Amino acid sequence: MDNLTRLDNLLDMDPLLLMEHLRKEVDLRFPDGIDTETGKMEAVQMLNKAAAYVCYFKEMETLARITKRDRKRQGCGKEEFDRILGVEEVMEAYKRIAEMHYDAITRMLYTKKLMLEETRMLGKTV
Repeated sequence: MDNLTRLDNLLDMDPLLLMEHLRKEVDLRFPDGIDTETGKMEAVQMLNKAAAYVCYFKEMETLARITKRDRKRQGCGKEEFDRILGVEEVMEAYKRIAEMHYDAITRMLYTKKLMLEETRMLGKTV
């Protein structure tokens, strides 16, 4: 997230360029599997990263919304208002993407836990 910390630069970007920038910088992926210790560790790391991204993009979305209102009060033109609205929408979209990653990885881990509990209840050891 180091390259994402320049708030002023991100808010001043064109929404399409911002999307392209975030597509390159945001590192969210699903683990290949959680059947090994390495897979579980990767899943937990991605879960933590997704949670951090949710917070970051919610903050950026809020900052874009505040900036949009402030510039509107200052009398910015429609084009500038639409650009900031686009930035706000990009931040909201990336927040939702991070939330979806978080939810999906959580479900993976929870399902694995349920499977292990069921196996233990059936008398099989894992």
